[in-house]
Amino acid sequence: MNIYYTTRRSALATLVLAMLLFVCAPIDATKSRYNNNNNKKKPTQKTIIKAVAHTDTQSFAYYQQKTYEFLGHLKAKNSDSVKVEIMPRDDLHYHSAAGYANGSVIRLNMESFKRSLHAQNLFTCAHEAAHYACGHTYVHPHQPKRSSLAIEQEADETAARMLCNQGYAWVVEECVQQLHLHMQYGGDAYTSDGIHPTYAQQHEYLKKIAANNHSLRPQAEQPTMESPAFQRHNDHYKQEFYIYAGICASILAVHLKNRWYPHATWLGI
Repeated sequence: MNIYYTTRRSALATLVLAMLLFVCAPIDATKSRYNNNNNKKKPTQKTIIKAVAHTDTQSFAYYQQKTYEFLGHLKAKNSDSVKVEIMPRDDLHYHSAAGYANGSVIRLNMESFKRSLHAQNLFTCAHEAAHYACGHTYVHPHQPKRSSLAIEQEADETAARMLCNQGYAWVVEECVQQLHLHMQYGGDAYTSDGIHPTYAQQHEYLKKIAANNHSLRPQAEQPTMESPAFQRHNDHYKQEFYIYAGICASILAVHLKNRWYPHATWLGI
């Protein structure tokens, strides 16, 4: 076999491989460098927060914005003076709390947030905002001292009612589901640390608030989750698509080979 036929064979093999990759490989047009728009407007703070909300729910900027939003819904006094910060690693509560409020400071533990569900993180933001709105973050020397259990339950209930009224009922419902699972499979569902209500107690009063929710507000930022059956159905069609695409590419390669090189017997085609 001479160099001429070897070169033609290599060229055709390269062409067929490129065609198969072009037909079968999924193309993500949204990531193309040709989609750049030079006429984009300069993003504002609101558009940045909105973009963060739809791309990275683990971002501190997103949960910080949600905490300020919840403070507004709760009509907290002097909410503009509240500082929402990331809990540092040297904080005494870093290994035991997802967040806490003290004075006019609310701290969120982002490491804990990464290990928790999105709904639980939103509820933590609402819970700490409720602590501030209810006046729990300041000591009142002339008022009788309340038990921490009562304070924590009041913050939970205040946060849950606000979430239901503002279109975040799905957050409360998901938290109730997680508490129910903890009651079924957790060994400490009925054990209190002396500061917070037990998981069973939380499940009881949050379930009542969710059941009594009659708000007609549309659900805000509720994630759309495909059912397992729909996912399997969708995956089945994807597999069929790639099979048919491969068959079509093979037929096209055979057709081109027969048209361009009718007497060729290489490539096993």
